[in-house]
Amino acid sequence: MNNSLANFRKAIYSIFLCLVFSSCFLQTQKTNDPINDANDIILKKVFSEEIIFPDYKTLKNTKEVYAEYTEGSWKGRNYTFEYDKQQRLISYKTKINDDIDTYKIEYLENGTIKQIDHMNERIDFKLKSYDTILFKRPDSLTLQVLERFGKDHVSSYNFYYDNLHQLKEMKVKSDGKENNNIKYYYENKNLKKTVSTVFDVNMNTVLTYSYTYSYNNKNEVIAYLYNSIFTFEGIKKVESSSYVVSPEEIREIGKGKKQVISYKYDQQGRKILTTDTSIYFPYKMEYTYKDF
Repeated sequence: MNNSLANFRKAIYSIFLCLVFSSCFLQTQKTNDPINDANDIILKKVFSEEIIFPDYKTLKNTKEVYAEYTEGSWKGRNYTFEYDKQQRLISYKTKINDDIDTYKIEYLENGTIKQIDHMNERIDFKLKSYDTILFKRPDSLTLQVLERFGKDHVSSYNFYYDNLHQLKEMKVKSDGKENNNIKYYYENKNLKKTVSTVFDVNMNTVLTYSYTYSYNNKNEVIAYLYNSIFTFEGIKKVESSSYVVSPEEIREIGKGKKQVISYKYDQQGRKILTTDTSIYFPYKMEYTYKDF
């Protein structure tokens, strides 16, 4: 399989996960810690795991988080997160059958990410491979995250910020070709809308989708609207869905709508259980914690 096609399929897959779990609103929850907020968004995008990552803001005195699918077609897949006492992610490990990926995150003195060292281990073949994900900052409003596969293939995540240092666009590229991008629109410093576009290997648009968010007077997301247009190999599909949001659940509303994503928390506010009733990908994920 050529690298461009493989990367395109990876992009489609990551977009599909985002649509299935309908959880993109999570990245809009901001704090008074802009560096860690930015790191959180960057790591979720680079790892394509927005739905799995714990909310770092709830992890005071937490050393390790273990997450596992306990029901559904991905039952048994598990993820381990390690944090330092500043609530920064320093290690992330995924285990899917006999395939293990381990990422070690290094930070600069100002708290921004320096680089990520990656090791892939195939237990069944007793093989290990290594690469480094590099972070480059050509200017104060641009971040490039570069990952090399083999000698020639380079994948990059490119983050562009406005003068308020709000993320305004992200582009994913493979060997210089753009695979997908996300544009961010703000209102009163709240993320109001995201518009995402996915391209095929010939740079034709195959998927455009958007999320539009509604807030309460505490600047908390209480609802969002999803719209998409998918066009591929002569097939065109248009979809629209509405969701109401609370800390306990995300609920799809409208005639015949059934998807509910519900959450349970411990006394510290850390998520211990996620349940999704999606007809496409129902699952349960459980979280356990180790403290310092």
